[in-house]
Amino acid sequence: MTKTNSEEQILRLERRIENLTREKTAAMRALELASSLGTFDIGMGSCSEPEGVIRELTHRIGDMLDFCHSGVYLSDEETNDFSLAHTQHPESSKILEIETDALIRDHSFAWALKQSGPVFFLSANRKHQILMHVLATRSRIRGMFVGLMGRNPDEIPDTTLALLSVVFSSAAHALENCELHNRLGEINRHLESRIERRTRELQEANAQMNAIIQTVPAGIVLVDSESKNIAEINATALKMIGLTREEVVGRPCSERFCEGAQDCCPCLDGRKCNRSCDRTMRGPDGQTIHVMRSAVPVVLGGRRYLLDSFVDITEHKKLAKLREDVEQITRHDLKTPLNGIIALPDIILDRWNVEDAEARGMLRMIKEAGLRMLRMINLSHDLFKMETGKYHYTPTKMNLTPLFRSILVELEDLIHSRKVEMRILVNDKPLGNRPFILLGEELLVYSMLSNLMKNALEAAPYGSTVTLRLDDADGTTISVHNLGVVPETIRKHFFEKFTTMGKVGGSGLGTYSARLITRTMGGDIDFTTDEAEGTTVTVRLPENAPASDAKR
Repeated sequence: MTKTNSEEQILRLERRIENLTREKTAAMRALELASSLGTFDIGMGSCSEPEGVIRELTHRIGDMLDFCHSGVYLSDEETNDFSLAHTQHPESSKILEIETDALIRDHSFAWALKQSGPVFFLSANRKHQILMHVLATRSRIRGMFVGLMGRNPDEIPDTTLALLSVVFSSAAHALENCELHNRLGEINRHLESRIERRTRELQEANAQMNAIIQTVPAGIVLVDSESKNIAEINATALKMIGLTREEVVGRPCSERFCEGAQDCCPCLDGRKCNRSCDRTMRGPDGQTIHVMRSAVPVVLGGRRYLLDSFVDITEHKKLAKLREDVEQITRHDLKTPLNGIIALPDIILDRWNVEDAEARGMLRMIKEAGLRMLRMINLSHDLFKMETGKYHYTPTKMNLTPLFRSILVELEDLIHSRKVEMRILVNDKPLGNRPFILLGEELLVYSMLSNLMKNALEAAPYGSTVTLRLDDADGTTISVHNLGVVPETIRKHFFEKFTTMGKVGGSGLGTYSARLITRTMGGDIDFTTDEAEGTTVTVRLPENAPASDAKR
């Protein structure tokens, strides 16, 4: 072996040793990097801003490879545009933008986005290698790393390139975690804001509700459904009973609000008590207070309560009693002169022996009118009893035929003045002198029929026909028809008190009293009206109405 061959062999061995040393160094650096990947992922995943992740990424990549210039482009999720978010050196921005624009124009950038590993391109001046690596997760592309280096790609160990892909994948997931973290933070802040706003609104609503409850002119008591103890009470209720809140809250409600009436207490026995009950309770000085009570179940904070409210109706009771006394006095004062008017025709007939038939007829009409007026005065008291449900209804069999004659005599002037024909049909045949038997009270039936017929005559067009039909096929049906039309504005209130329109001297009590009487007799009343057919008021009475069945 010559000296020259020995030297060449030594050089080859030295180069091999150098390569092995370089590979060893690269392998050791790769192992060090691999050992820090977990810490790297945790560190980046805890970042709340993308800048922190990118800085950590460029620092780690710089430990693996030397770059003249490097930077990271991030993708905009809405526009899919890429913008330079971070560079290794401030002066690198312009160089990277020039090189990247060139790669975009020749579609190299787009091609690199589709690759899962590192790709290399020659720079525009052909002096540097450009390394590009996409930052992507399963959901979407997050960005692109671009770095210029003077090193030949073939000199980079495969282990380093593989670890580069691991680092970029971890960085992409860290960016995704960062975005998710920010979104969750934003959602959390939004929820906290909503909760804070709702809490504030609830507090304001509770304050307003408490202010309303405390100032409302009705007593309000909140009673625990299980213990029947008072949980809360407002100022009005405390004033009515003359006690303090401390003396009432926690005590059984029956001590102050159900004395002597525990079998019909809206709190203790809601099944037996009506929705609204007229009750009494003790006032501050032991006096009796009349109240209208009602209780409704409520759920507050997951616990069941009864909201018991009551209104002081003591003055209303006094006014109602005063009204009844005044009406009784008025009826008594009207009856005294009326009795004289009723008796006077008989005195004239007996004393002066009036023989003129017309004069005798007029005197009898005066007497009958007086008797009708007396019956109406008595009926006004009965209507009040019907309204309050205290009327004692005692029906008997009666013949309607004489009643119709009396009503027609009473309405004769109205019939003639309006030139209206009055027809009365029984099962579609003229009434004539045949009896029509009905179960009822004569005064009530007379008043009801008189009001309905009078209203029909007043509403009928001039020269038309008013028809009253009677049918006893199934109970008793009475219908009164005229060609007039009920105005649209009062149709919904047709049977309500004081409802009238366009009638001179009308009181609006005719249909109201007719319905009151009909329901007292156990029946019902309704009407139909339109331009073509006119108006029909129909009364339906049962065949056997129970006594004392007053209905409002």
